Amino acid sequence: MKIRIEPQYFLYKYLWFIILLPKQFMQLILFFLIALTLLPTYIKEKQVFKIDTPSFCMVLWTIIYSISIIFNSLIDGLAVQVIFSDLSKAFNWLIAVFFYNYYLKMPINIDRIKRYMYYNFTILVVFVGLFYIQRGSNVILFGRSLLDWDGFTLATSYGVRYTGFLEYATLNGQLILFLLPLIRLFRFRFFTQTIIFAFLLEVLVLSKSRIAIVAMLIYIAFAVVNEINSNNKWLIGIFCPIIPFMLFYNFEKIKQIFFQMFSSRSGSNATRFRVYEESLKAINGMEMLLGAGVRIPSTVDILLGSHSMYISFIYRTGVLGSIIITVMFYYLFSKFLKCDSSERLRSIGYILALSVFWLFEELDPHYWCLILFFSTISIFINNRKEEIVG
Repeated sequence: MKIRIEPQYFLYKYLWFIILLPKQFMQLILFFLIALTLLPTYIKEKQVFKIDTPSFCMVLWTIIYSISIIFNSLIDGLAVQVIFSDLSKAFNWLIAVFFYNYYLKMPINIDRIKRYMYYNFTILVVFVGLFYIQRGSNVILFGRSLLDWDGFTLATSYGVRYTGFLEYATLNGQLILFLLPLIRLFRFRFFTQTIIFAFLLEVLVLSKSRIAIVAMLIYIAFAVVNEINSNNKWLIGIFCPIIPFMLFYNFEKIKQIFFQMFSSRSGSNATRFRVYEESLKAINGMEMLLGAGVRIPSTVDILLGSHSMYISFIYRTGVLGSIIITVMFYYLFSKFLKCDSSERLRSIGYILALSVFWLFEELDPHYWCLILFFSTISIFINNRKEEIVG
């Protein structure tokens, strides 16, 4: 059996290997993949000098981030290993910029993307099935665990949460949410979509990623409204007066459900808000403009600038970097909204879901999250998707 590498589709064909194998090893592979195969093709297509606003902002932010890391490291006298560790995170942004531009401008065989999405979804189903079969017994793969113990559930007990061989359980939120736009390429019937959404929501429930659950529910709600608006407009006249009444009538119950969800891991809440507070206090003077750059441990042994994309950007690159990132997202999501105008509501729902998700989670907690997000968005907005190559 002949195995084809397919560099153009490497990210999606070998997604689970990228996720499971060590970061340094995969970064090296991706670098050589770009340098030896993808970049020459990209240059041949004469696309190298065409750069859009999101790409420009990403590169500019990376430069500011790198300057902030080096400047603050020299001021604080941090070890060389710490400097290079954080600079590698800045380097991830350059890799993400390349993949964003590559998938945005090159012809994409959507059939291939769909095929590899099927493979990835099947693997996810197998992992979740294994979680149920094991009934609390752990499985180790490549040094990663199928499940993890949650010490934040109650003060006197531990809970089990689905990790799915990721570095930690909440990364399931990034994995699922960052792949959602590609599901739209399949043009599934709504019943099929409902089954898929229910399964993905179950994965997030098992992983106990509360904000990811909320984000997924937001996206599902907009997807349902979009479906009704597109194919069953007569239902709008029925549900428009009923839904507000039901929400108002059950407001206290709904509020209690969300309060219980928020309080279900009270230890986690206290830890997160301690990190947020210390992260914001850590930037002052010159750091207010360019950020603190290097992430150092907080008093609760979690890195400053963690667990919130908004606070993360402020901490790492200050006001200047945060403004640049805001501009980047404005232009990126403007492009996203212009694609597939028949499902504009679903696109709005996705942007809103991400905005809520990033309140308590990051865009780039792990290198593959960043690359996956920008690659997925660029594939979705690529106007050469219909060209079948290879």
